[in-house]
Amino acid sequence: MIYLNLTRMGHRPPDQRCALVGNAHLTIWKYKEVNKMKTIVMLFFCLMSLPALAGTLRDDFEDGNWEGWTNPSGEWEVRDGVLVSKNDNDFTWLDIGKATWRNYAVTFDGKVKSHQGQYALGGIIRWDEEKAANAYYCIALGGAGERIEASVYVDENNVGMIRYNFSLKLGEWYNFKVTVNEAQFNLFLDNELVISADWSNQPLPKSGKIELWTRWPGEYHFDNVIITGPDVPNTGPGGMDSPFIVKPRGKLTTTWGRIKKTQ
Repeated sequence: MIYLNLTRMGHRPPDQRCALVGNAHLTIWKYKEVNKMKTIVMLFFCLMSLPALAGTLRDDFEDGNWEGWTNPSGEWEVRDGVLVSKNDNDFTWLDIGKATWRNYAVTFDGKVKSHQGQYALGGIIRWDEEKAANAYYCIALGGAGERIEASVYVDENNVGMIRYNFSLKLGEWYNFKVTVNEAQFNLFLDNELVISADWSNQPLPKSGKIELWTRWPGEYHFDNVIITGPDVPNTGPGGMDSPFIVKPRGKLTTTWGRIKKTQ
């Protein structure tokens, strides 16, 4: 019977080999667990350092109502997937959002369907009923003095107005986009930046809702409202508490400007 001394060849008897293999498995398992914990900790700190992800609220009114919008003034209805305001007096408006929303971008389509004399449509940014005297205004005017105005009101006084010469044609769709980041205000018309202002020297509200707005008798149409910002929840048609729904934008054309044809 020949016995080979395996220990000299770098081997171990079977019982010792099993022990070594077991220790090796234990060491590898501990190493993996430690690295797993390190990865989790690093990922946690990376996520904590990232800025808040922006949410998006959309309403294309294809659900046939303006549920989720609040504080209506004047006559509003949804007709053929379009939000319609019939203004028989001087002003109409409709709000959405929360008073705590701070920095965001607002996009919407607007059209003047019919009018009597002068006509105007637009939006109000950072609107708060309790601080109604202070807000940003984005207004497109037609008829006499055709132009777009970006204004800031403090205590009901217009402390800053910027005008852009523009002919608001009757029956034609236009795309408006307003971005507000702290005191920086930008207004885009059909994807072109037309007004930019920094009102950091004014005591403006830091947050507020969004308001669609019309002035002077006529019929005004709005559609494809999109609001994006870190305070905005992901919601679809139906407003603040409805699920986020991505729908085909059937009414949109391939170009950004003049999104819709005249109806």
